[in-house]
Amino acid sequence: FADRKDRPSKPLRLREILSVSSQPDNVRQLLHDELPVRFARRVKLIERIPGWEAIPELAALHAMHSTSFRELRLTDPSADAEEYRRVITTIQQRHKRVGSIFAEALHKLNVAM
Repeated sequence: FADRKDRPSKPLRLREILSVSSQPDNVRQLLHDELPVRFARRVKLIERIPGWEAIPELAALHAMHSTSFRELRLTDPSADAEEYRRVITTIQQRHKRVGSIFAEALHKLNVAM
């Protein structure tokens, strides 16, 4: 995470996303460049919360983002397009519940305070 967590995430403008959307190689590269940065930053933000390990939802979010970070970094977007699509689909499925898990974690943090 060290090389990614401190790199500022680049704000993505709709125009930028649309300009690469018709070129699958560019979309894969954009995802490969930007998603790990966002996952690493979220992991580090969770780690800044005292006692995060004792809150199951925060531990689950930490594991989820760590796993997704690792899967993206271990997959070469230019080598096998189908494999990269599979990895992205797996990550997408894994992250479907991030919002509700995060809300529950915030609720538990609030109750604990």
